[in-house]
This record gives sequence, C-alpha cells and structure tokens, in this order.
Amino acid sequence: MSRLFLILDELYWGNYNLTKKIITKDQYLFLKGELDYHQQNGTINDEQKDQILDSYQTKLGLNFIKVLLTIGGILVGLGILSFIASNWMQLGKLAKISVILFTYLGFFTASYKTSESYPKTSRGLLYSALLSYGAGIFLIGQTFNFGGHFSSAFLLWTAGVFPAALLFRDKLVYVFALFLVGAYIIGCIEADRYAIGLLVIIPIMLWSFKQFDYSNLVAVSNNLVYLFTIGYLVNEFELSGFYIALIYLLIGSGMHFYPYKHNREVFQIQGLIVFGISGISLTVADIWDDLIVHSNAEIISIIFAICFVLFLLWLTKKENIIALVFICLVILRYYTDTMYDFLPKSIFFIIGGLVLLGFGYYFEKMRKKKGGIVHD
Repeated sequence: MSRLFLILDELYWGNYNLTKKIITKDQYLFLKGELDYHQQNGTINDEQKDQILDSYQTKLGLNFIKVLLTIGGILVGLGILSFIASNWMQLGKLAKISVILFTYLGFFTASYKTSESYPKTSRGLLYSALLSYGAGIFLIGQTFNFGGHFSSAFLLWTAGVFPAALLFRDKLVYVFALFLVGAYIIGCIEADRYAIGLLVIIPIMLWSFKQFDYSNLVAVSNNLVYLFTIGYLVNEFELSGFYIALIYLLIGSGMHFYPYKHNREVFQIQGLIVFGISGISLTVADIWDDLIVHSNAEIISIIFAICFVLFLLWLTKKENIIALVFICLVILRYYTDTMYDFLPKSIFFIIGGLVLLGFGYYFEKMRKKKGGIVHD
C-alpha cells in the first residue's frame, strides 16, 4: 500500500511517469478494487483514481484471431500430409522429394514474408511449414529405405524447428522443439543408444533461455528437458531405484533453495515438486532393499518419512501450499498402504474422503490467509 501512496504523492506534484505498465487482468481488477475502496474512504479523489488506472494496461489473453489461425495452420498442414500420404504410392521418387520441399519452403517463405505485416497469419503458416518438414523427414526415409531408428528422425526434425523458433521468437514453436527432444530421448532409451545430439541441444537451450528474455514458459520447458536428460543418464548407468530417487531429491532441493537470478519462483515450484515426488518414493521400504537388508528397510523408510514430513511442515509454516499437498499425499500413501486390506471398503473411502475434505478446508484457509482480506 505504501507504493500506492507514493504514486499519489508523485501525481500531486506532477512527477509521476505515466508510461503504461502491462499487468494481468486479475491484477488490474484487484488494483481497481483497492482504489475504489480508498476513494470511498476519501483517501483519493476520482481524478487521482483515473490517473492511476490509466497508467496500467491489461495484458492480452488468448487472442481469437491467433487461436483461429493457429488451428487453421495445423489443419492445413495435416490436410496436406493426408493428401500426400494417400497418393504417396503413385508418385515417383523425384516427385515425392519435390512435393515435400516445395510444400515446406512455400509455407516457410510465406510465413517469413508476412511476419511483419500479418504476424498472426505468419505464425499459422509457420506451423504448417514445420509439420510439413517433420512429415517430409519420415516420408523421405520411407521412400529411400533409409535405415536407423526413429529417434534419428526426431533429432532431424528438432534441428529444423529450433532455428525457426529462434528466428520468429515463437515460444510455442520452441516448446514444440523441446517436445521433439523428449521424443528423441525416449527413442534413445528404448533403443539403448547414446543420445549424442544432447551435446548440441543442451547448449542451444541454455542460450535460447536468454534470447526469450528469461520467459517463465521457456524456463519450465527447459527444466523438464534437463530433468528428462538426467533420467536418461541414470538409465545409462543402470542405477537402482534408491539412487535415482536420491539424485532427484538432491536436484529438487537444489532447484528450490538456490538463489537463482532469473525465474526463481519457477525453480522453487518445480524443485519442490521434484523433491516431493522423489521423497514420497523414498518412503517405500522396497526401494531401500538395494542398500540394506529388508528387515531394516521398513524402519529406515519410516524414519525418512518422519524427517521428510517434518521438513515439509517447516515449509508449510512459511505458507507453502505445495509442501502441504505433499504432506497430504504422504498421509494418504500410508493410510492406503495400512488400511486398504483391513477396513471395509465403504469405511475406507469415507475416512479417506473426510481426510481430503479436511485438507481441502485447510488449503482454502491458507490461501485466504496468504491472499489477505479482500474489501467488500
């Protein structure tokens, strides 16, 4: 609220810079509600309220034209692929390559030419081009009977999508490129192949993060691929479940507590989720069998679970709702494991439902406390 009165003071003396700041619609509505409240109390007048509101601009949500053109571009791309596939056997090899190349280059050139004058249309054409490019890779491989695993095709597709994402600064295309990277990693795991392409992809991702101005969406997507890459590496080393869970537990805690310069909230949330999932895995006694004998594994897993819950309670004390969710999951995990075979199913579900309702009530209470009191 001190910020609000600072603005009012600068407005009074005529020193406030009215360059419009972009905020979300929810933030704008909250600000308007607060200003209405202070106007009614006589703290500010109508003119001051209007001046403050005029200095903000709401961020655009989903744009109908953009959504329409995106869907249109995808449908055109899929339609062309369907047409090519249905007539594929009748075409000669030269005709097949020509159709694929002209389709891709045509869409890509049209997208680039219209990028400034019709940016939304340009994006739709770009999506059609990238779908055509990917299909062309698989169809050319089929035409010339190229050997190899499907993961190589996804790597080649990624190689074409990454430059387009960076050239057009399109986050959706970038996320799609990372989806292809995920498919490439899965293919390498399935075929027991070395994912050599990651040696080039990971540095590109690190560089792209800066190019997209440290976008939260890019940060989330990059982190998922990094975690997936670590999963690939532990699979290559054939580590046991205990060491896999322990590695992710340490990574999650590092992501949550390290003071990142950019997107710290994203790292905190994702890190806590990774920490919570791996922590719950370590509450299972069987996962400790590779480390100690089974008779002691039950005791060790319970001791770990107690320490894990105490740590989550410490985070919950700081009004961390995600930590509270994992406490709820730990309780439900032990409740299900202990009571499912002993209680009548009706009683089991009734008690479980009551537990969930109790946690739901506590979640809502915490959210209200965290959000503060809203003036009527």
